[in-house]
Amino acid sequence: MQGHERLVSDKWMVVRLNPEGNEHHPVTASLVAGGYDIEYMGKHYELRSSWKLGESLFVGTCNGQEFCCRSSVTRHVTASSIGARADFMVMSARAAELLALMPEKQAPDLSRF
Repeated sequence: MQGHERLVSDKWMVVRLNPEGNEHHPVTASLVAGGYDIEYMGKHYELRSSWKLGESLFVGTCNGQEFCCRSSVTRHVTASSIGARADFMVMSARAAELLALMPEKQAPDLSRF
């Protein structure tokens, strides 16, 4: 319907999942032909790929340099390349604000068993 299109913000939060505490990284991602232009910590990255969500191998370029990494999506994304591995979630900036308000789930007490 005219005037009721879905508007997607270009403000995102990448949350790297760590046992010691999660790291929050705000990014700006603008959709362009063939990929995204990313702004992170004052630096510009041109990320280009034909990758689709659900594909296990990401092949693309970052600032013209080819790279690939394996990914899997469950509740979060796991990416690995050249022996390095990272678990992270990508969400809107607003979703990250709301997630920060959620209490941490405590591990069940298994001492009785």
